[in-house]
Amino acid sequence: MPCRDYYDDHPEQYFRDVTEPVLKKRIAFAESALCAVLKVFDNAPDDERDEMWNEIDFAAAGISSEELAEWHAQHRQRDQQIRDAKIKAARAKLTAEELKLLGLA
Repeated sequence: MPCRDYYDDHPEQYFRDVTEPVLKKRIAFAESALCAVLKVFDNAPDDERDEMWNEIDFAAAGISSEELAEWHAQHRQRDQQIRDAKIKAARAKLTAEELKLLGLA
C-alpha cells in the first residue's frame, strides 16, 4: 500500500485539524526537507539527476513523477515570490542615500 493511501485513508490518526500548530510545523518541516532534497537533484549533472530520479519509488509513495515535479516547480515559484517580497520590503526601509551606498539606486 502506498504511504499516501494510509494517510489519506486514516486522517484521524494524523490530521485532527490543519490549523493545529503542531501539524503546521510538521507540514512546513516536511515541505522544507523535500525541497532541500530536490534542490540536490536540481544541482546534479543531467545524467546523475536522471539516475537519482529513477531511484525514487513513486508507487510506494502513492504519487507520480509528474506530481512531484509540478509540486517542486510551484514550491520554487512560491519561495521566489516570498524572497522577492522580503527584499522589496527591506529596500523600502532604506533611505535614498543608503540605497546609493549599496549600489541599489
